[in-house]
Amino acid sequence: MPDQFEFTVGMNVGGATLKEKIGEGGQAIVFKARYNWRKVAVKVINPDLAPNLIEDSRRRFDREQNILLNLKHENVVEIIAAGTHKHKFQGKIVSIPYLIMELMAGPVYDPANGPLPWSEVVRIGIAAAKGLACAHENAIIHRDIKPGNILINKSGKVKVSDFGLSKTLDSDSLSRVSNTVVLTEAYASPEQQDPQQYQCTDQVSDIYSLGITYYEMLTGRWPFEANKRALDYYIRGLSEPASIDVEAPEELKALIMKMIKLKRSERPQSVKEVLDVLKDLIPEGDGKLKYIAIAALLLPIFAVTTLYYTGTIGNKPTLPPDEPLLISEVGQPANGPQETTLVNDTVSAPVIAFIAVPGYGGQGMLEGTVSFVEPSKYRVAVYVMVRGRWWTKPYWDQPLTAIKSNGSWECDIFTGELDHETSRIAAYLLPEGYDPPLMRGDVSLPEELNSISVASDFIDRGY
Repeated sequence: MPDQFEFTVGMNVGGATLKEKIGEGGQAIVFKARYNWRKVAVKVINPDLAPNLIEDSRRRFDREQNILLNLKHENVVEIIAAGTHKHKFQGKIVSIPYLIMELMAGPVYDPANGPLPWSEVVRIGIAAAKGLACAHENAIIHRDIKPGNILINKSGKVKVSDFGLSKTLDSDSLSRVSNTVVLTEAYASPEQQDPQQYQCTDQVSDIYSLGITYYEMLTGRWPFEANKRALDYYIRGLSEPASIDVEAPEELKALIMKMIKLKRSERPQSVKEVLDVLKDLIPEGDGKLKYIAIAALLLPIFAVTTLYYTGTIGNKPTLPPDEPLLISEVGQPANGPQETTLVNDTVSAPVIAFIAVPGYGGQGMLEGTVSFVEPSKYRVAVYVMVRGRWWTKPYWDQPLTAIKSNGSWECDIFTGELDHETSRIAAYLLPEGYDPPLMRGDVSLPEELNSISVASDFIDRGY
């Protein structure tokens, strides 16, 4: 019998079956998994943590769970379920928090791969800024914006992730957790690293970290010399970041240099100010970045991403040489030590998922399911994309589909002579009583669907 409890492929965690380990860092392990017919990522605390990191990780998980279950935006990584995995191990009940999240391809940018074209920096920057703006509008400060926490999914959508270090503006918990330095110093604002100014950490602090991220994507390097002393000098006002010497619009360079100003008052005071500049720089004639190709290149990076651990400049943290401590609840189960106990105390967010989609050109029924809601209190709205434009289903004047008592639903996707050109399908889980917009050849789905719906899913039909 092993000395340490471990998560293994095939284990069930919160209803998700672990399929493959895809990432491991100082504080957490990430698995690819299957959950309700959906590929997901399952994030769990590393059972082999050093003692002084255990409570930090538990707080990070609790914080991330509470924030993401209530924070819905197309540019914020979706959390599907969260809870505590309990398992009997060597006569004790092991209790480890977990998060079930949408599966992402990996970081949208890896500093080791050099700079990106300025137009890609703009488009990635807009998406990241929108996700961060959503957090700020909900009084949430991220506190750990960096390239490893800006991810891309298989559909090319850029999303902000890892809210484990975040705080709410009305929170009085402004100190670092216990005695562990949890900042990523290369991206943390000067006020985050100065004990005298730590209470000033707010939206403007996140803007600094976002600016450092933009700088690195655009130039392929850190704005200071590659050592901590250079950063210390800057924090004390004794040095300046290197100027941006790559080919890019002067407005973009000026914005980035303003975002990383030492004095908070000299930076943009809201993400909206950042977005206003970036949106004016979108190249004409091409409104979308070809993210999918980037995602394919970044897939191997996911296994070694910095997303799930906190470290110093460019390196994984080195754990203290303390003895590993099993995260456990001391005691025996009531029914005796011989019986294996597996309990999942799950707080689950609503889920909608496709389970059957007619092949490209087919005219069969679209089938799906919903979970963690009372079916009679919700409806499904389905939209199909034909030649780049969205149409309401099942009828042009009827956008709602009823959910059966067992949580299943179905809808035809017949589009007449153009059915063979239906390329993308969207499904939204909406509360009863809400009448969703009618789509009659619109180029984009309305933003209100993201704010009103409690869950959504998209699928591309194969050719």
